[in-house]
Amino acid sequence: GVIRERSDFTQAYDRLAYMLRRTGRLDDAIATLDDAARRGIADAALLSSLGVYLQEAGSLKRSASVLETAVKMNPADLEAQSRLGVTYTRMGRAAEAERIFRQVLAADPSSASTYNNLGSLYLATNRPREAIDALTRALAFDPNLANAHNGLGVAYVRQGRLADAVE
Repeated sequence: GVIRERSDFTQAYDRLAYMLRRTGRLDDAIATLDDAARRGIADAALLSSLGVYLQEAGSLKRSASVLETAVKMNPADLEAQSRLGVTYTRMGRAAEAERIFRQVLAADPSSASTYNNLGSLYLATNRPREAIDALTRALAFDPNLANAHNGLGVAYVRQGRLADAVE
């Protein structure tokens, strides 16, 4: 109803898409945000959400394109940059992903999620020593980050450090 009355209200599209995604309707969420973008209503935040949903749906090339646009529209949005880095990681574009994660960390050196993403990138590129460093930093900032704990265990196993992995 809000969208019918205020078709230019980007946050309404974003909230509707979020609810659709949370109820298992990812394709409908993407279609909702696509509709807004096609009609020229999308802002950087809406495009960032669309990029993440496309990433979840496995449309990595399109996710990268949408997130690149979002970052160009709002270069200060560190979350959109980090999301782009995750997409690049999943695409195998490791150098670009690492560059983005480093940029985000330069702007926010206490970002546990970015250190976690960097650690995941290092695991994906078989760099366990660097993964351990990044994931340890992530946990220093957020000891409850489950993905970082899991990744750290994997990195220790890859180095043959089984005792550290089960700790």
